[in-house]
Amino acid sequence: MTTVADREKAERWVRHQIQQIKNTAHQHKAEELASFLKYLTNLIGRIEPQKTAKLSPALEQSQSLEELTSWFEQLCEFMLEAGESHTLPKMYKTSEVAKFMGVTVATVNNWIKEGRIKGVIKEGKHAHAKIPETAMYRTSSNEVMTIKEIANLYQQEQKQRLVQTAEHDELLETIRFFSQKYGGTYVETLVKKDVLTPQEERDASEWKYALKKAGLLNE
Repeated sequence: MTTVADREKAERWVRHQIQQIKNTAHQHKAEELASFLKYLTNLIGRIEPQKTAKLSPALEQSQSLEELTSWFEQLCEFMLEAGESHTLPKMYKTSEVAKFMGVTVATVNNWIKEGRIKGVIKEGKHAHAKIPETAMYRTSSNEVMTIKEIANLYQQEQKQRLVQTAEHDELLETIRFFSQKYGGTYVETLVKKDVLTPQEERDASEWKYALKKAGLLNE
């Protein structure tokens, strides 16, 4: 477990490295730092791709040593924060992500190849992709969502569906109860009666409501 002292030592080390870079500023130093930042960005991108979304393309272009040093400082700060949190992002299989999105596994794999899902971890050419909850998905309308947000939406929809199913089952049970009680459908029984007793009126009201709510009564 890291301590406050560990954090302070690490911060001093980062500041020392930054000062060293500034004291020996020349072109090959910038090239070395850019190469190192590519590796560091790739590592952090697996955990929090949104943190490196701007840096990744920038590193492919010529950057000043000052700009690279600033990126180095920001990435080190993130690494320190991530080290303190002691939490790793939840990982999903492509089949799970496909279920969340209502598409096939092949579609998810194609989106990964096309870059529409970024931050995917794949160790080896034939290894199965691991998709962290922090991975970013770009929709066809260029909106960006994390896999965690998509998973949460799916879970909310499933809960709502379960509630709706339970409500529907309860309505059907009410309809069955009255059908058995009066020996036929609502239209065949209480609707045909000219005069209803107080109990029949209450039953008719509840029966009619259940039928309408279940979408089984057309007036």
